[in-house]
Amino acid sequence: MSEWISVEDDLPDNELFVDVWAQSTKNSEYGIRIVNVLFKDGKFHCRELSSIEYVTHWMPLPDCPKD
Repeated sequence: MSEWISVEDDLPDNELFVDVWAQSTKNSEYGIRIVNVLFKDGKFHCRELSSIEYVTHWMPLPDCPKD
């Protein structure tokens, strides 16, 4: 399984879909995992292409299942 990558250490390639961990507010200890997020032009976007704020970590999507 993939490991979480801090956005302070690295960012995904442009136009890559990833999973992210985002805080509910800027300094909140509470967070949420959001799956299948697009990283484009330096920002993380949900399917409606609205920007997701306070992303702290990301990870590549898992490989597709094999037969």
